[in-house]
Amino acid sequence: MQVPNNRKARSERVRINLGFLFFPPRACHRSPAARPFFPRIHPNGQRFSETTHNTPYRPEPGRTGPYGTILERVFDTTGHHAKDVCALSRTYPFLISVPHGGDRIPAEVQDRVLLTPQDIAYNSDPRTREIYDFRERVAGFVDTPIARSIIDLNRAPYDLPPRNPDGVLKVVTADGTTIYKEGRFPEIGLVNTLLAHYYYPYHRRISDMLESEAIGIAFDCHSMLPFAPLMWPDSGKSRPVICLGNSGDTRGEAANRRSPLTCPPEWIRELAGTFHERFGDLGEVAINDPYPGGFIIRSHFRRSRVPWIQVEISRSLYEEFPEGQEAEPAGDPRRHEALRIRIFEAFAAFWENIS
Repeated sequence: MQVPNNRKARSERVRINLGFLFFPPRACHRSPAARPFFPRIHPNGQRFSETTHNTPYRPEPGRTGPYGTILERVFDTTGHHAKDVCALSRTYPFLISVPHGGDRIPAEVQDRVLLTPQDIAYNSDPRTREIYDFRERVAGFVDTPIARSIIDLNRAPYDLPPRNPDGVLKVVTADGTTIYKEGRFPEIGLVNTLLAHYYYPYHRRISDMLESEAIGIAFDCHSMLPFAPLMWPDSGKSRPVICLGNSGDTRGEAANRRSPLTCPPEWIRELAGTFHERFGDLGEVAINDPYPGGFIIRSHFRRSRVPWIQVEISRSLYEEFPEGQEAEPAGDPRRHEALRIRIFEAFAAFWENIS
């Protein structure tokens, strides 16, 4: 594997065309001030005030839901959550982004890549394009067939090796697998081509949809391994069953001034509450740990001021993981539709509560 790192290559690297990164020209006339900022609403329904600002959201007693083990009872529709929100006629003002559900290797690099279909699946968010497919119920839906191991849409377009081996293009996967054949990492011209064909169009679709007044909140939707992967510092550590991110701390409050919140703390705590009702018996519903949110929610919030939340569900909700990280997970298609319904119930209940 050869990654350019000399002075000439560095000077070439800055020539990546960023001119049409997110917004088409017609969108540039709108300033963030053109949209109202966050509604000042507390999860308990009161208007925001100094007395409610620091009150953490806690689910009401007895609202944790009836579901037991992931394998047997999580999708039992005979309990008190059997009401199917998807059966309602209402369309919700949500934008759903699913950037990591693809499994296709672009033709431009097909002969350069070492990854097997199993490698691609393990290092992606498998089945999320189906699980989060609410396109008939929401104002906007964006996904991609392209594998995130080849083009990661949740990274900045200038975030490249060798500075970041896990950037928009990668040299290794999260489990340490080499992606490209020796000496076949894309040269700068091919990097530009890949970004132009697959990266920028995805972000333009998001920005076009955010220009619509129909979008009240956007969700960047993912799945995660039930344990930290090999290349992470906390490799092997158990993860929550649900993680919600707004670029803040574990209560959804601002963690630092350099990373503004992408939605109000009260909103993310309310969403954590509606997820806890449906998944709390299966494990922790966490905020900003281990994922506080990535490039998509931060960049598009800054430009549109539409609130964003990153949503991560554990793959253990729909895959079986044998003992050991090297074992191949086995999916269960029967769970996908029921899981999809439960997730949308959480989204819809959250919106009803804050509205």
